[in-house]
Amino acid sequence: MISGASGVATMSLCDPSAYPCQVAGEVVGFDHSQYINKREARRMARFSQMAVVAGLQAMESSGLDLTNEDPFGLG
Repeated sequence: MISGASGVATMSLCDPSAYPCQVAGEVVGFDHSQYINKREARRMARFSQMAVVAGLQAMESSGLDLTNEDPFGLG
């Protein structure tokens, strides 16, 4: 969107031949490795990886210092 190019194209992450619609908006180039190790990532669906990374990025961007907070008291 920032570059002005459409994110909608023929599906590339799966074989769309069995579906009547073969175009979709896909997240291409998503890299979880900066936030989730390989072992944890293997146990998660791709959408779960994206949700975890988005949450971690939101926490980073918030500027909140939670080092002195009870982790079980947050949520």
